[in-house]
Amino acid sequence: MTDTISNITLADLEKLKGYVEERTKSPYELKRLRNKDHLLILYTTGKLVVQGTNSPFEPDIKKQVSSSLDLVSSIGSDETLKGDTFGGLVICAAYFKQGEVDVTDSKAYSDNQIQALAMQLLENYPDRFSSRELTPEQYNQFYAELGSQTAILNVLHQEVGKELKEKFKAPQVVDQYPGCDAGDYCEQKAERAHTSVAAASILARYLALKQFERLSEKAEFILPKGSTHVKEAIQELKKRKLPLDEFCKMHFSTVIKG
Repeated sequence: MTDTISNITLADLEKLKGYVEERTKSPYELKRLRNKDHLLILYTTGKLVVQGTNSPFEPDIKKQVSSSLDLVSSIGSDETLKGDTFGGLVICAAYFKQGEVDVTDSKAYSDNQIQALAMQLLENYPDRFSSRELTPEQYNQFYAELGSQTAILNVLHQEVGKELKEKFKAPQVVDQYPGCDAGDYCEQKAERAHTSVAAASILARYLALKQFERLSEKAEFILPKGSTHVKEAIQELKKRKLPLDEFCKMHFSTVIKG
């Protein structure tokens, strides 16, 4: 019998009892656990492969995790710029009670609305946020040291969560990304379900917009967001003899190909 469960984290597996840990057999495996009936293999994509007999696999991890996320208050964290060719990385955490402020996923707002909301949140709740902002140059240095974007995300989400946990006794909910190994819970589209994650996503996007403004001023032309229509901008940076590592994520294929 083989089954696959998606969006599982290391924190989820720690809930299981009666399993013995085995050594992983590839760089794509995060963890292997075995009992007399089942072998569990958690991959960096967040997929859990269950191999074993026809004996039912209990408990149902997905139900166990989702039922635990009815939180009165939480420290939510989110990131932005991870898929953009230009810019570094921004990760933010925020502490809020559920429904304490009327905000939702930052994608629902325009850039102008994001700026207004972020300024209002920072003015009214100055001690509720923690953030880490990497410039492209800092991001590239982190990537060279840690070897993957996922590793960077895990480290920085842990940092911002730890900082707020020293002030507020609440669990950390991280907006799910492949290979997430940070916080107490990882949840897909968490910014739609948790006020804290929504607030964190708003501040993260605000800081990202400010970073793009600074980088565009430095380049003396407007840098494109995203990762699809970036070739002309890369060529323009080269033409102006500007160092790419101060503007781009150097491991992206669009940058490598130039």
